[in-house]
Order: sequence, then C-alpha cells, then structure tokens
Amino acid sequence: MFFNLCENLSGSLIALALTDRLGRLRTWQLSVLLWASGILMQVFSSGILSFILFARIWGGLGAGALTVVAPLYLSEIAPAKSRGMVVSIYMVLLLSFLTIGRYSCLSLCISWTNRFRILHKLCCQCYNG
Repeated sequence: MFFNLCENLSGSLIALALTDRLGRLRTWQLSVLLWASGILMQVFSSGILSFILFARIWGGLGAGALTVVAPLYLSEIAPAKSRGMVVSIYMVLLLSFLTIGRYSCLSLCISWTNRFRILHKLCCQCYNG
C-alpha cells in the first residue's frame, strides 16, 4: 500500500512540472502511455517478479500523473456552464472504480490458494491473509 502511494505521489508531482512545460494535452497523452504500457508489461511479464515490480512502478507513475492532469485538462475543454459537473463526474467515477478494484482484489485474496502466494502479495498489498 505504501509502495503504491509513493509511486502515485511521484507521478503526480512529475505531472505538475510537466504540465507547465509540455501543456495539458501532451502531458495527458504521456501519462496515458506510461499507464497503459505499465499494464501491458504486467500482463506479459510471464511471472518474472522483478519485471512485475518495475511494471507496477512504471504504471503507477502514469496513474498518479493522470489523477492530476485529467481534471486539469477536463476543466480546460469543458464548456464554462458545465465545467464543475464534468470534473465532478470524472472524480466520482475515478474514486468509485478505485474502490471497486480494491474490494474485488480483496475478494480474490480471500479465495486464492497458497500456490499463488507471490501474485497474492502483489495484488493485495494491504490485505495480507
């Protein structure tokens, strides 16, 4: 849990600096590329633990950056009349799906057997069972 927090915090701090240099759209595109490539690396890691951990850090940097850049970019492109509603809906959906993901991970942790111990610890860092 602490590891995820550090990589997301680092990604959001990096994104703050990049938005001024590259602009919101380019930073958003770069963040999506980092996040998506991190997911693909995790999927195709073939159980190599060090590569899985690297991919989680890589994807976490992109995810942390997206939590900063996406609301900023949405607030720029949304019409002034509905700007607050658009950003609010985005944040509610983001936090809802993060919560669903965390609890679905918890249900997987409860039902997995010992032979998946490494994946169990990677998936459910704060629910050691």
